[in-house]
Amino acid sequence: MREYQDSNHMEKVLPHDEHQPVIYIPHRHICRPTSTTTKLRVVFDGSSIMDSGLALNDYLLKGPKLQKDIICILINFRFSRYVFSADIKQMFRQMLIHHKYRPYQCILWRNELTGPVIPYRLNTVTYGMVTSPYQALRTLRQLSEDEEATYPVASKLLKRDFYGDKVMTGMDTTDQLLCLQQELNSLLERGGFKLRKWASNCPAILEKVPLEHRVTQLPLHNDSDTAVKLLGVS
Repeated sequence: MREYQDSNHMEKVLPHDEHQPVIYIPHRHICRPTSTTTKLRVVFDGSSIMDSGLALNDYLLKGPKLQKDIICILINFRFSRYVFSADIKQMFRQMLIHHKYRPYQCILWRNELTGPVIPYRLNTVTYGMVTSPYQALRTLRQLSEDEEATYPVASKLLKRDFYGDKVMTGMDTTDQLLCLQQELNSLLERGGFKLRKWASNCPAILEKVPLEHRVTQLPLHNDSDTAVKLLGVS
């Protein structure tokens, strides 16, 4: 939660703001000891029932489905000789919510067990809201459209080879894959996004990535010792 504050992903509710209508969202943590990056994740419960008998998610418009079919992504991934996968770092939290909607995603928190309970409001797209998947994917789609003239190959990839925050893609030559990696990184940087949790069967791809941003230190091969599970499939 301190990271949320330090990153300006949440801010204190000031006294002069308390007269505005607000909604407070319950939140809890999820521990994932096996995760290579985020071992503790905060989850916000937009489905918690309020005094009205409805939850915040009942009032929100979910938006149309933009998620690509997982089968198509997995099949396309297997057509290329050289491949890589990576995740967008904290994808939801890189997207700001308009100021007028932030009072509807407030939380209560205290940094110390005996400290005062302080009201905060979340500034970014929030995990646990029914609208969040659409907001995130629509932002990525808009980024691909805005930058299509400058990054034509990566823009196409952003629409076709992403499943949520994960990219799975490939090319037939090492040089093509390196160009794609560079172009995709540049495109995502234009939107304030960064890729991490890289995995590849191409050594040259991993050489461009810091050790702490790799899933494995060595390139992947067709054996169990270097297998990485992608979208639930090893």
